[in-house]
Formats: sequence, structure tokens, C-alpha cells
Amino acid sequence: MNSRSGLLYSNSWWLPAVVFLANLAALSIVRALQWRPLAIVRFLLVVSLVIAYLGILSASVWNFIQQRWAKAVVNLAMLPVCAAVFWYVTLYMAMLEGRDI
Repeated sequence: MNSRSGLLYSNSWWLPAVVFLANLAALSIVRALQWRPLAIVRFLLVVSLVIAYLGILSASVWNFIQQRWAKAVVNLAMLPVCAAVFWYVTLYMAMLEGRDI
């Protein structure tokens, strides 16, 4: 990733959350397929999901440092929203698989 795309990611108020939600959607699709060779893909998507979540936090910190208060607050507000969406999707997928969490 070059510095221009890194700055685009950090300066944006919506891009970090969209990257997180896109990773979550991909993980949900892979998990719904339940195909054995996709286990490594599932692992990589979980890792990228964690990195994307930390990316939301880093974008918020970056925007606070740059004194872009509105973008920083929106990014900070996206942390619990993305966490809630993650838990909802996880519980829904577990319900579809018939497992108890």
C-alpha cells in the first residue's frame, strides 16, 4: 500500500468501516459455504477482520491528531457499531449451524 492510499484510508470517515463490513460479509459467505478447503481462507479473513477493526481505531486516532474532530468522532462511533454488527452476524451464523455459543 502506498502512502496515498494509506492517507485516503486514514483521512476518510467511512472507508475503515466499509473495509471492516466487507471483510465481515466475505467471512460470512465463506462460513456459510462450509467447504473444508476454505478453512485457511476463513482464518485469513478473521485476521483481516481484526486488522480492519484496528484500522478503524487508528483512523480515529489519526483524525484526532490532525484535529479533524467530526471524522474522528464518527470513526470512534463506528467501533461499537462494527462490534455489534460482528456479534449479531456471529450469533446468526451460529444459530443457522445449530450450535450453542
